[in-house]
Amino acid sequence: MNCCANSAQISADIDGHEMPQYRLRERMLGDSEYLFMSDVNPNSFDARYFGLIAGLQIQHVVEPFFTWGK
Repeated sequence: MNCCANSAQISADIDGHEMPQYRLRERMLGDSEYLFMSDVNPNSFDARYFGLIAGLQIQHVVEPFFTWGK
């Protein structure tokens, strides 16, 4: 299994709507920049589509309440 298979950008969502395509450049993130993305769910709407997040934009941290395995 490819470690990054679920991290590839998709061109359309499950309903066929075109997804925005954020172009990630190869560079180091700054101290206050965050890149949120899933390597588990290939359909996650994350940084692959909206880009980097500045630390000042983060208002809350979500902690898992229930977790389960496959």
